[in-house]
Amino acid sequence: MLFTHLHFYTIHAGESGVHDIFSSEDLYERLEQHRAKPLADSEGTRLGWTAPAGKASDMLLHEIQQHRLMSVLKQRRIIPPAVIEEDLDDLMIEFEQEHKRLPSRKEKSALKADVYENLLPRAFIRNYRFFVWWDTKSNVIGVGTPSRTDAEDVLNLLRETLESLKVTPYSPQDLPIRKFTDWVVSPDTRPSWLRLGDKATFHDPVSYTHLTLPTICSV
Repeated sequence: MLFTHLHFYTIHAGESGVHDIFSSEDLYERLEQHRAKPLADSEGTRLGWTAPAGKASDMLLHEIQQHRLMSVLKQRRIIPPAVIEEDLDDLMIEFEQEHKRLPSRKEKSALKADVYENLLPRAFIRNYRFFVWWDTKSNVIGVGTPSRTDAEDVLNLLRETLESLKVTPYSPQDLPIRKFTDWVVSPDTRPSWLRLGDKATFHDPVSYTHLTLPTICSV
């Protein structure tokens, strides 16, 4: 499993630290209480914890050297807007025939809500999976998703699981893009554990031109 997108957050803990407050055993029990369950007919969305290793293991938490790995399953019922509009049009025609007038904006919203509730149990369910990396030593959490909204939903689930969680978006002192550029251009700024590799291709997002330069890789 590799992260392709990560949203980083800093955890603000008390004097004893988050790692001391939520031990692996305590955290696992809390995760188990919020394990992912099938959606009910009346539910449009549900989030729950699932095993990071999938079918290979049923464990909800993996930890090594103060790094934790968890996984969230988000279930969402999908109803095409065209289907909702089609059923809504039929209800509006029935309303007009019965009341001899067009429904008001409030009445139309109520009719649309009725359509949604009626279609919900038959809607297609789509599953989304998000991985959570937790560095308990540095009090940093990374949520693996390109969507900030989904990342916030995952944090809300973690907050509900822990009963308390104060985080802020991680703000590094140096921008990664600037730091990486310095490593390529100025060898003196490069960490001792990095060395130049063979090559890398950089894409200009504006002109879509390509430039091949030496890459940096770990020894």
